[in-house]
Amino acid sequence: MATFLHITDLHIVAEAPQATAKLDRLIALAQSADPAPDFIIASGDLTDHGDKASYSILAERMAELRIPVFYALGNHDKRSGFRAAFSGYEGDLDTPLDHDAVCAGYHIVVLDSSLPGKTSGGFEDGQLDALHAALARHTDLPKIMVLHHPPATQDETQRNWAVLNATDSARLGQALAGHDVLALLCGHIHTNRVMIWNGLPVISNVGLDSVIDPAHDLGPDGGLHITEGSGFGIGRITSREIGMAFADLAPGPTIKILPEGALRHLK
Repeated sequence: MATFLHITDLHIVAEAPQATAKLDRLIALAQSADPAPDFIIASGDLTDHGDKASYSILAERMAELRIPVFYALGNHDKRSGFRAAFSGYEGDLDTPLDHDAVCAGYHIVVLDSSLPGKTSGGFEDGQLDALHAALARHTDLPKIMVLHHPPATQDETQRNWAVLNATDSARLGQALAGHDVLALLCGHIHTNRVMIWNGLPVISNVGLDSVIDPAHDLGPDGGLHITEGSGFGIGRITSREIGMAFADLAPGPTIKILPEGALRHLK
């Protein structure tokens, strides 16, 4: 079994200490975890403005963990800013940040769904070819897909800005068909959500920056209701199973603690 943390939508701003404070709380939790997470997935909107200074803060803080981190880029990110602060990523400064690696017995494939100047997601020329090549590697290992924008569903009321565009969602589904993909991990929507798309679980969480309240969708006014809040996902995977718990980074007051010894006697 492997454990990992799924963080997203950090929106780090170099001159805004409150954003960094949330990241520091997350790092402290990861450092105290026993056992330590095998890896961390950060699914985009790493910074708010895409500037080198903000990415440098992120790189410095995350280096303290000494845990592998797999970064995807979102609509708030800028490829040149990221590459200026993080080394080891192939391609020119402004090329999509697509990469894959094996970690803890799983093949993690990261796809850059950011389109410069757009809020919605999509792919540039050549990215799907690169994805096919990545999927053909390590065919003996289960795969975890990472991208910022969740794929579009067939729901006609889906907000276009909130998803990967319909054309590229269909192309992604075709590319993944027949491969051993455990789940897609995404961000962008600032909501804890699991949906089944083309038979695959798509998992998102509220992220570190703020929460979009899905209950507001039940009302007549439309729009977005954005609240304070911060969270992340705690993932546990086996060769054929994946589970995700949604954790609050700033939980409310404790009302009761049941020690481990007492839990062993529950039937």
